[in-house]
Amino acid sequence: MDLARFDCARWLLISINNGYEAGEIVASDRHRRPNIEIIARAHYNDEVAYIFDRGANQVMDDRLAGDLPIAC
Repeated sequence: MDLARFDCARWLLISINNGYEAGEIVASDRHRRPNIEIIARAHYNDEVAYIFDRGANQVMDDRLAGDLPIAC
């Protein structure tokens, strides 16, 4: 995360296939940066709940989003 300049980031977008791994990333980074906006994606309801519980601000459910493009 040092190379990504996490110390000055305003948002963290997590788009990996495993919702439980995403939740662990959320928890770790929430601890390091309590005020950062964290947006993640998930495939299943239990993953959505897990990621929210770990501290994400928003979780995009793949089943509802389909193939929406993500722009930065």
